[in-house]
Amino acid sequence: MTITVNKLLSTRTSAREEVNTALTDMQNWRTSVSQQYENTISDLKKQNEKAELENQVLAKRTLEVLEELRQYKNAMRAFDDDQSRQ
Repeated sequence: MTITVNKLLSTRTSAREEVNTALTDMQNWRTSVSQQYENTISDLKKQNEKAELENQVLAKRTLEVLEELRQYKNAMRAFDDDQSRQ
């Protein structure tokens, strides 16, 4: 019976070591995955900020072009009016 108890205690110790190793591996994996997600989120945030700045520049340029077109249209109308008076 002592041999059986010793075997059970040995098996228990071995199982505990395996569980502790598995827990450590899981914690390391969790830390790694968490860091990867944080890096990905950080990269996406930077890309989004860059895109927002680019959109602001493009929106400003669009307004400038629209203003130039408005001025061109007004100039064309004025020219047409001058031509029709002559």
